Amino acid sequence: MPMPRFFWLSASAAVLIIAASASYFLIVSMPAAQLHRDELAAEAAKQRAGEKQISDCAEQARLAGEDMGRHSSVLGPPSRVAGVSNHYNRKLSKCIVDVQTAQTDGVTETLMDAYEQSYLLYCFTTTKLGRCVDALSNTSIDPAEADKRIDALLRE
Repeated sequence: MPMPRFFWLSASAAVLIIAASASYFLIVSMPAAQLHRDELAAEAAKQRAGEKQISDCAEQARLAGEDMGRHSSVLGPPSRVAGVSNHYNRKLSKCIVDVQTAQTDGVTETLMDAYEQSYLLYCFTTTKLGRCVDALSNTSIDPAEADKRIDALLRE
């Protein structure tokens, strides 16, 4: 008779171990795996949103460059757009566009927020004169300082 008692005791222990393992899996392991999947999905969505912002910024920069070429000159023929570059500044959440236009008497570099169509900084350079203006404060700034600000806005 000792054999059946040992058998039932062993079977009971095995059932308890299986129940504990199943409970652990359902209570601890599954939620952790779901949390990990949710984190991965959120990261992927964030990356897709960032890529969309960058592509939207590039399209907006192209449109801003076209508009600048059509409407930048008040007197005389429109300026010729010499170059357009863009950067989505994540820190400021702004699409920064750098448009260089060439006129007969010099070159103008304009830094603007592409979505708001607002100027941030512009520099006009001729063979005799170089002048930069901070469009936000409407004050003249040194061209070297303007270059530093442009680099900072386009690198963040």
